[in-house]
Amino acid sequence: MLIYLSHFRGSLQVAPNPFLEKYLYENKNKIIMKRGLILIIIILGLIVISGCTQIPNLPKPGNLLGLSQKEKVITESKGLTIKFLENQPPLDEIIAGQNFKISIELINNDPEPVSGTIKLSDTPSDEFSSLQGKEEASFSLPPAEVLQEGAERISKSIPSQERITFGSYIYDESKAFKGMTTNFITEIITNHQSIATTQICVKSSSSQESKCQNKETITNFGPRGNLGPVKITRIEKTIVPDEGLVNLNLKITIKNTGKGKIDNEDQILNSFDIRILGESSLTCSRTDKLSLKEGERTVTCTADIGISEELFRQEVLEISYDYPYKIIETLGPIRVTKIEV
Repeated sequence: MLIYLSHFRGSLQVAPNPFLEKYLYENKNKIIMKRGLILIIIILGLIVISGCTQIPNLPKPGNLLGLSQKEKVITESKGLTIKFLENQPPLDEIIAGQNFKISIELINNDPEPVSGTIKLSDTPSDEFSSLQGKEEASFSLPPAEVLQEGAERISKSIPSQERITFGSYIYDESKAFKGMTTNFITEIITNHQSIATTQICVKSSSSQESKCQNKETITNFGPRGNLGPVKITRIEKTIVPDEGLVNLNLKITIKNTGKGKIDNEDQILNSFDIRILGESSLTCSRTDKLSLKEGERTVTCTADIGISEELFRQEVLEISYDYPYKIIETLGPIRVTKIEV
């Protein structure tokens, strides 16, 4: 390729190259085809990428509900755990004409006693010779033995345990049909006792102690305060220092955080007692019929606390309550298979 300077235009020019022009002319179709092929590959790649982003997230095998589970575990917060033992009942398939049992293991991790009943029924009607209506068994678990307890949690304990067995049962082989399934419905009704404790810091009007705040939200209620399904979730504290006194205002929120509900018509706690351990006394809004029908409630309390010449001090607040609680859980659907001979 020859390059020369043009005196007329003052610019760099490229001289025509006959060999290059001939090559481009002869291979023009091949070059166009290669460019087209590259463009098609790019378009197809974009379509594949776009399609992948639209595929919904599929559940992992371990997250599938119903069949292929070896056991079913129900937990009332962190206190009571209810576990159905493996193959009692079989959660994949029950063979019609064969006996089976339903065994439940109860584990109490709460340092408070838990008692109650378990009611068991299934979905096929009684004509299939399965469970006859609702079967019921009671249980009473002593408190878990606490071996090591810190300020925020119980780090070591020995839970109490009990096992309940229902059955044996059988599905009538002569009445089983293709595609038949069953579900087991469990009603777990427990009686809980709960105690939540926390420290409330108060200070005099002359105190500049920054760690003792006039307004704060408290969420730590001791290692025993979060084991039941109904919990104290927060306390909003406000203190107004005065000469020789502190006006203490508390907004205490209690919430149903479990899977079930309080087992009475209006979901009312049996008792709800709030007190400051010491000489000070609280005046609270009505607590004798405290209902959690809306899921949570807030109780307002006030107290006048003498502080004298102290800069600040910690008051201990204790909240105790008890309640019946119901969880309804379903195991299934489970296939009922008739063996053809």
